[in-house]
Amino acid sequence: MPVAVMIIRLIPRYHDTYILSLNSNEYLVNFSNNKVYSIPSQLEGKRFTEWRWQSLEYLVYNGILDEFPDDISSPNDYSPTRGTFLLTSVCNLECIYCYAANPFRYNLSLEKGKKALEYLVQNCFKTRCDRMAVRFHGVGEPTLNWDVLVGIAEHSADLCSKNNIRLELTLATNGILTDAQRAWLGKNMTSVSLSFDGFAEIQNSQRPHAVLNSFETVLATLNSLVEAGVPVSVQTTVTEKNVDVMPQWTEFLADKGVKHINFQPVSFCGRCNQNRITDVDADRFVLNYLRAKGISEGMSIKVHYSGVMYNRRSVYHCGAYTRNFVVTPNGLISTCYEIFAENQDESQLFLIGSVENEVIIDMERVRQLWRYARMMGEECKDCFSQYNCGGGCLSRRCCTESPQIKDSLDNKCNLTRKLLLAEVSSFLKRRNLSEGEICTMDL
Repeated sequence: MPVAVMIIRLIPRYHDTYILSLNSNEYLVNFSNNKVYSIPSQLEGKRFTEWRWQSLEYLVYNGILDEFPDDISSPNDYSPTRGTFLLTSVCNLECIYCYAANPFRYNLSLEKGKKALEYLVQNCFKTRCDRMAVRFHGVGEPTLNWDVLVGIAEHSADLCSKNNIRLELTLATNGILTDAQRAWLGKNMTSVSLSFDGFAEIQNSQRPHAVLNSFETVLATLNSLVEAGVPVSVQTTVTEKNVDVMPQWTEFLADKGVKHINFQPVSFCGRCNQNRITDVDADRFVLNYLRAKGISEGMSIKVHYSGVMYNRRSVYHCGAYTRNFVVTPNGLISTCYEIFAENQDESQLFLIGSVENEVIIDMERVRQLWRYARMMGEECKDCFSQYNCGGGCLSRRCCTESPQIKDSLDNKCNLTRKLLLAEVSSFLKRRNLSEGEICTMDL
């Protein structure tokens, strides 16, 4: 089980710094910059008002204490050079927890895709950026709109070549592909993210195909891409079915040549209700995540969870809060991968434009989203993990009318905090700081 620690918020004058009691030692931890100070024994238990001012000045100078809160300013421009193309809302799997369970049948046209690419190129010139990123993603399985995927990839390569812009092509896929598709991706993709939940019984249960063996088919895709030299990351959704095999799954994927695995605890949404999928137990997730991470340290694979990103300092979980440019299957522009149709409840917040003959962005909607994101950030200002999780999924935080989603978000917050504290306590045990020592935690 994760090691129990005590966190006590400091007096309001100082921001993002907490007293952490671990066994018989006390530390000051600034979670905004991962700096930690081992409190000398003569100061342990004393109120801050009893500390000498020279000590406090030293801690401010070294980044342990911060007398000024973060200024969470909104961006003043929207000129994306990275675009995500949701090529279709159609899928060939029936994943038991999918957020995109929907009756829609949309496919992005090549003409609209090309107009979006031209918009991104214009922004590269505008911002003097020499790199453009094109990502193919859900809401369905993007490779089911194969001809458009290939057409967009080829047009983006042509545009970038003519304008001396570096191109990054990436794909998120469920891996149900033909040999010809695998071969083409192996020659053209910069990297691929593969949704793959576990060994055969788990994969075939959580991500079933009507005819094919899901596990064997996705494994064949993985092997083909690795053999072609394409860096592959795996997205594994963690449920009660696979939480206890996270370490073994990590070792299996490392042996297959996977470079990154992202363990994502299931969130209540989409099909979860009808399939009675519940949140994963936080303590079991933390325990097995740490075991998986321990295994990864001796292998060429990195283990991640998007709720605890240690090397980023951000109050925004993802680009949906501010900067994403997502082209939906029906030609709308969204900032969230999960919001793609006007009849979705959160559409008024995330849908910021459209593409027909050209890309049209409603800047008032962009500013409205920025204001909302900043307001939501205020809700997390007293949470020590705010800079690691960035507030979590914004589109689900908007669903306040759903008690199940709200409970699931609360459970996710609890899991995130437990994991972060377990990581910090593990680091402090390994590092064994001397009294009065300051260091930056390498988690």
